[in-house]
Amino acid sequence: MKSIRFLALLLCAALLLPLVPVHAAQSGGSFYLTASTAGQTLIEPVAVPYTAGQTIRDALRGSGYAFGGIDTAFITDIEGVAGNFTVYYDGGAYSLDAIASPETVTAVVFSERERGFPALLDAVTELARFRERTEVERLLRQERWEDTRRQIQEAYAKGARRRQAQLEESLRRRTDAKLTALANIQEALEAYRDRLAAARDLTEESLEARRAEVQQLLDRLRDREASIRARTARRYRQSLRILRGNPSASAKAFAEALESLRKLGDRREGEDGE
Repeated sequence: MKSIRFLALLLCAALLLPLVPVHAAQSGGSFYLTASTAGQTLIEPVAVPYTAGQTIRDALRGSGYAFGGIDTAFITDIEGVAGNFTVYYDGGAYSLDAIASPETVTAVVFSERERGFPALLDAVTELARFRERTEVERLLRQERWEDTRRQIQEAYAKGARRRQAQLEESLRRRTDAKLTALANIQEALEAYRDRLAAARDLTEESLEARRAEVQQLLDRLRDREASIRARTARRYRQSLRILRGNPSASAKAFAEALESLRKLGDRREGEDGE
C-alpha cells in the first residue's frame, strides 16, 4: 500500500514540472518516446528513463522496446515492424548519440511523416502527461478501493470473532446449567437406589427390576454428561441450526426425560404410601 502511495505522489510531482518529464540532474531522468508508421502506432507515448551520462541511444536500448538497427545510423524496424523511420526530438535534433538530459531531450518521436514534427512533439508530450495523470488517478482509485476492502474484511473478521466469543460463552453457560441439572438428578437416583437396598416389602424379583431400571437411568445420565462435556463450539452451532429447523425434537427429548422421572417418582410415592 505504501509503495502505491509513493508511486502516486511521484507521478503527481512529475505533472508539476514545466514541459519536462521527471528527472534529476545528477542521477538522470526520462524522456517521452513514441513510434508509428504511416498507418499504425507502434509505441504509445511512454516515459523512457536514463541515467546520468547515457546517450539517447543507450536509453532506447534499455527501454524494453525492439529497435532494429539501433547500433547503426538508421532504425530499420521498431517492434518488428519495418518502416522508413525518421527520428526527431527537441529543437529539430535527430542524433541518437547526444547525451540525454532535461536540457537536451523532452520527447523522441519515430515516424514516417516528413513534416509537422514540432506539433507532433508537443502532442506527444501532452498525451504522455495525460496518461501519467490518468495513471495517478487509477492508482488513487485502486488505493481507495483496497482501503475499503480492507476495512470490510476487518469489520467482518471482528464480527466473526465477536459472534464466536458469544457462542462460546453461551455454550459454557448452557453446559454448566446442564451438568448441574444432571448432577442433581444423578444424586436423587443414587439416593433412591440406596433406599431400595433397605426395602423389605419388595420381592427379590421386583427389587432387581427396580435396580436395573435405576442403573439404566444412571448410565444414560453418564452418557449424556460425557456428550455434553465433549461438545465443541462447532458442534453446538450445528445443534442450534438443527433445533431451529426442527424445534419439536428438543421438546420431545425433554418430554421423554420428564416422563421417565415422573414414573420413577410415582413408584417412589407408592412405596412410601405402602
